[in-house]
Amino acid sequence: MSRIDSFADSETLASSHREILGFSPGTWAIFIISLLIKLALIGLNQGEYTDGVIQLQLWDSPVVFFPPGYSAAAWLANLAVGDLLIAGKLVSILASIASLMVMYKLARRILENEREAFWAVMFLALSPIFDRWSLRMMTDSLFCLMFLVGCSILLTNEKPCPKHLLAWTGLASLVRYQGFFFLPFVFYLIVRKGLGGAAWRNLAGWAAALIPWVVMAWWIGIRGFGHFGQYAERASYSLWISLLLYYSWFEAFVLYWPWAVTYSLFILGVAGIWTLWRGGEKEKRFIQFAAFAAFAFLIAQSGFLSFQYRYLLPLVPLWCLASARGWTRLGQAIRSDKMRMVLGGLALLNLALMTAGVLYLQRATFGDLAQSARALQTVGKGSRVLSDEIYRNGVYNVKMRFWSGREMEYYFYNPIAESYIVKPQEGDIVVLHNTYSDLEAEYKRLSERFSLAVIGRWTHQPNEGSYMTIPLLPDIMVEPRTPLTSNPSCMAFRFQPQRYISVLLRLQKKLE
Repeated sequence: MSRIDSFADSETLASSHREILGFSPGTWAIFIISLLIKLALIGLNQGEYTDGVIQLQLWDSPVVFFPPGYSAAAWLANLAVGDLLIAGKLVSILASIASLMVMYKLARRILENEREAFWAVMFLALSPIFDRWSLRMMTDSLFCLMFLVGCSILLTNEKPCPKHLLAWTGLASLVRYQGFFFLPFVFYLIVRKGLGGAAWRNLAGWAAALIPWVVMAWWIGIRGFGHFGQYAERASYSLWISLLLYYSWFEAFVLYWPWAVTYSLFILGVAGIWTLWRGGEKEKRFIQFAAFAAFAFLIAQSGFLSFQYRYLLPLVPLWCLASARGWTRLGQAIRSDKMRMVLGGLALLNLALMTAGVLYLQRATFGDLAQSARALQTVGKGSRVLSDEIYRNGVYNVKMRFWSGREMEYYFYNPIAESYIVKPQEGDIVVLHNTYSDLEAEYKRLSERFSLAVIGRWTHQPNEGSYMTIPLLPDIMVEPRTPLTSNPSCMAFRFQPQRYISVLLRLQKKLE
């Protein structure tokens, strides 16, 4: 037996008298080390994505795409830490650690092997997709936890209780509407098991299970549900063109899955799926559930026409669970302890290097924008500010307002009407970002009417601040200058450096 396997050996870790709160010392080590590393990296990212900023300020936002669960959790965390940005990240970090704990319990019940449960947790703790979104103020990490608990309710109970699953599905859906995934299982359990008797205790249980759904109905009633509109907008082509687009997204998600989870974990996962399918009833049930989940999430995301692996994050723990079985079975086929240790070490190294690369090389996205916005806290007081940041029609300058604490107008020149939405004036501060505008074209256009004083410039140059991303996993793309963001084509340019530039200009009277 190799040293790597001996660390996770059932004789070493699984003795019940050595468990602490139901977890072995080895898994506690993973939990604690992961927590300490993530807390140390809480300030790693130089900027944040618009979705996350909106969710931190959801009560004041007109955007109708998000339920309130994550926002409420961040608000509660903010009461303790007093910094909304840190609070949002802290929710994601703590949710990721809780996910590792639930993962251990789920893997142990499905695989019925302490060593394999340990490896499932280890693989998830080192997963690049999992760790990337554990450090972001987004719903992804918290929803991954909610999804895993839902899986545990379904897969680790001989007779899952429909009331419990209904309640948890409601709570999960309040974090992200993907929680609706569990509703077919709820209906199936109700049809199969019924609602139970008419006893007061049973009725009270069903009433409690409906509370999250009452909150959901109230929220959608006052805010609306925007996702149907998004699907309709993105299906505005002819039927066959739309179907071809859906297929191309679906195909790309599948083709790049080995890269996203790392090639080593992909191989182990395939081996694990094969052996689990040939296993007992519980193992087959898990594979059937995982296949249904994969198909449902892929169909939903392909129809959404947004190529982002974060929406498939809930599938990563399921793959890690299968990979743990694959590792032990492949390990048993390798007679040499030295070879087993080398291959195991290479698999972990592949995971660790990919995760380190993703975290470090993708930390700069929107960092230039955040820095330019912070500069506005002390620059141009009393001046009108125009910025070109856009989220969607009618929603402008979300991140700029968040980082600067100032109101501002949307800067956009309409070439068809040959006019600005808001006409720039002498004395204005204009903030331009190459994420949203062709800087050279905007300089030329403004220079025709004004003398431009550069107040600040934030770029990828080392002496001006380094705002460059290598998008190993899908990210905001500015080079080449084509619409690659959230498009499968982005994966062909995943090693292409994305150089972000923000410029702060004051419009002055043009000298004759």
